[in-house]
Amino acid sequence: ARALLAHPIPPDIIEESKAKEPEYQLPVCPGCGCPDPILKSVDPANCWKCEVCGKEWTEAVQESV
Repeated sequence: ARALLAHPIPPDIIEESKAKEPEYQLPVCPGCGCPDPILKSVDPANCWKCEVCGKEWTEAVQESV
């Protein structure tokens, strides 16, 4: 462990740690535009339900790179 800690941190790791991740934005109901849907499940994708109009939808699964 000491030998590992004796090496400097690689520059690409330092740059990656400084990157800002965009803040997650809640989806808007595609039926009525309500900005506050309920998250029903997350497996395998986020499934939402609108309390205002009752519409249910699933977000598209994003491929990992």
